[in-house]
Amino acid sequence: MLTRFDRIAQPDESFWGPAWFLDYDQKVWKKRLQLYHRQLGFQGLNGSNKFIWRSWTGVRVALVAGLFGSVEYEVDYDSEPAVEAGNTDKTFKLKLGYKW
Repeated sequence: MLTRFDRIAQPDESFWGPAWFLDYDQKVWKKRLQLYHRQLGFQGLNGSNKFIWRSWTGVRVALVAGLFGSVEYEVDYDSEPAVEAGNTDKTFKLKLGYKW
C-alpha cells in the first residue's frame, strides 16, 4: 500500500482527438442572480480509450460593492486515471469573491 509520501513514476502520455467546450451563463432576478454551467470534454483517438470530462455548475449572487458569493458543484472524470487514483472526483464549493 502506498502512503501519501510515496511518489509513483508514471510516464507522460500524449493524446490527440476531438474536444468540446460548453459555456452557459444567464443572469436572472434583476441581474443579481447568475446561473452558469461549464463543460469540457476530450476523447482520445490515437488507439486509446482515453476520455476526460469536466463539468461545473453553479449559482452566483451579487452582494454589495462588487462582492459576490457563489455555490458550485464540480465533477471531473478520467477514464484512465493515474495509479491509485479514482475515475471520478466530485467537489462542492462555497465561494466569496470580488469583481471590479
